[in-house]
Amino acid sequence: MNTMLSENAERRPSVLDNLQKQLDEAVLDMQLYGKALDVFEDDPATRGILHDHLLRTMGTPIVDKILFGLDKDNKLKNGMEFEDSEEQHVQLSTTERTFLAKDLPGQLSSKAQALVEALEGKRFDSFMDALRDTAEESGLLFKKLDERLEPLMLHSHRK
Repeated sequence: MNTMLSENAERRPSVLDNLQKQLDEAVLDMQLYGKALDVFEDDPATRGILHDHLLRTMGTPIVDKILFGLDKDNKLKNGMEFEDSEEQHVQLSTTERTFLAKDLPGQLSSKAQALVEALEGKRFDSFMDALRDTAEESGLLFKKLDERLEPLMLHSHRK
């Protein structure tokens, strides 16, 4: 038992580091695309469709990665066995996301549940707020798109 706990303690930082790297790239891309939603401010119908599309195509994988990563970290912290598998690449259903969110400890669980609800709510701004809250509660950094980084990202997307 002590061997498993020490192995889990050694694996936890790499789990969170990996999750942080995945979150950084995905969130910055999503913020960049979110800025483009402002162009459609005068057309509510198109704007609503784009909010829905952005959350479905980019928000869903982000939420799934966060929930898988936090679930794995929680299991490692509690000394439970956890298999490294490729199921992280499978898209979860709303029910599965809710189950994983409820399984997290304390305040993190309520923030993760709010994130799942925001994903289903189809509003980009509320989703980003819930994502920021969940990331901060879990100890992950939430990078904001700044004026220096935006032109670099636009340039790389053009290529």
